[in-house]
Amino acid sequence: MSNRHDVIIWDADIYGAPDGFSEYTYQKAYALIKQPAKPSKKLLAFARDVEKYSQSNDVPPVVAQYFVGFEDDIKAEGMAAYCFNLPEYNWQHIVKILLQEAIKHGLALFDEQIILVLLPNGTILPENSRKSWLQILNAPKQKNAFPETVAEFYTLVKTRIGALLAEHNFVVDRDELSEYGEEFYINYMRQISSGNHQISFDCRGGDGEFTLENYFQLVENTMIEIGMKSDFKFPMDGGGGVSFKISNILNPISRRFTINNWESFEEFLLTLQQSALRWSDAALDIKGIDALFNGDIDKRVKESLHRKWFMPYALIIARLANNPNFDDLAVSLGQFGVGEKSWSATKTIPSVAWPKLVQYLRDEVKPLV
Repeated sequence: MSNRHDVIIWDADIYGAPDGFSEYTYQKAYALIKQPAKPSKKLLAFARDVEKYSQSNDVPPVVAQYFVGFEDDIKAEGMAAYCFNLPEYNWQHIVKILLQEAIKHGLALFDEQIILVLLPNGTILPENSRKSWLQILNAPKQKNAFPETVAEFYTLVKTRIGALLAEHNFVVDRDELSEYGEEFYINYMRQISSGNHQISFDCRGGDGEFTLENYFQLVENTMIEIGMKSDFKFPMDGGGGVSFKISNILNPISRRFTINNWESFEEFLLTLQQSALRWSDAALDIKGIDALFNGDIDKRVKESLHRKWFMPYALIIARLANNPNFDDLAVSLGQFGVGEKSWSATKTIPSVAWPKLVQYLRDEVKPLV
């Protein structure tokens, strides 16, 4: 997956429909944006309606600005399909507008990054994307009922987010609503064969606006046992293991999520599905944890773990999983002088502790798979 976030839209009556979220659809979409052609009448009508909608409805200016001259942009592009490169922020609102108008005009739409394809008959695939985006498209109908107090929002989190997490075998581990209802903390836990996963929500707010600090924690017992025998020492809060703020993984400068209406709430649910729940589903055993820490499950997670604090755990898991790249990881992770790397507290300096850990793993630790 590239760093760009593209939405590709085309007239399926002329260029054919997608066959679902597949390699064929990927190839078709990216071929069409390189194929010179006069935009179809249907695609231009779609562009006019998108621009009209963005100017006449309750669309924030920060979103509406991306649709100014939309029809002219498509004409100027002059390709069989139009490629909309989404900004880093407010992209969910933009996708919502593109999606609802594409459905109205019977167009095909493809978004590789959020795993979404729209068929010309209005069907959204795959199933998880269909459920999530139908909720977002229908969210304005619920606008007047959005919670105003933290206590009301707490109830919403317990029902909607709790139900979503339950589908992935998470159960409530801690549940704390403050005495006067001005804040709450809920921790959900999912048991795996050798530890657990945790997703926590720490909320404050009121007057219809709420901020969530949201953490993902992965506890793997053998990994932690080996780590605690080394000179690298990690906190054991909540059972220890690897813990990081979800918002920081998705955007390094973001400290928390802000939710102030139904649309932003549904967007948060979608973000949760495509981040923490995706990570959890992939990391249910040693091989899966290694794929998350050292593979391609989510490059943002890998890059974060490989430059901050938890580098020893990434190497330990690689050894336990019999990762063929163990020796390369021992070298690349152990670059003590690299400026962007942040090492955890140790009994001794990293340049001494790291070689000792590497040797211990080679001599004393046998892979579990």
